[in-house]
Amino acid sequence: MIRLYFLIKSSLIIGIGLSVIASAIASTAPGITLAQEPVDGTGQRMNSQVKIVKVGVMAIRGVDHTKAKWQPTLDYLSDTISGYVFQLVPLEFDTLEEIIANQEVDFVLPNPGMYVELEWI
Repeated sequence: MIRLYFLIKSSLIIGIGLSVIASAIASTAPGITLAQEPVDGTGQRMNSQVKIVKVGVMAIRGVDHTKAKWQPTLDYLSDTISGYVFQLVPLEFDTLEEIIANQEVDFVLPNPGMYVELEWI
C-alpha cells in the first residue's frame, strides 16, 4: 500500500512537472525547430507551424511499458498546448549518454542519481 502511494505521488509530481515545462516551452521557446514535417496518427501532414518537443523517458521496465505509461501524458500535453507535439523517446541505459551528448532530446526524465551523472555529460 505504501509503495502504491509513492508510485502515485511520484507520477503526479512528474506529470505536474511536465505541465510546467510544457507551459514554459509554449511561452518562451521560439528556437525549437522541426526535424521533419510532423504527421498525425493517420499519416496526414500537420501544420508546419507545429514544433516537436522530444521528451526522453528512462525505459527501465522496457520500451513497451514506458510507452504505455507515458504516451497518454504526452498526448495530453500535445492536445492541450497548441503549436507543439510532444514526442516520447524511450531511453535505455546503453544509449542514454549518447542521446544526451548528441542533444537528440529536448527534455529527459531521469531518476535522481542519473540526473547527477548527466550533469557531467
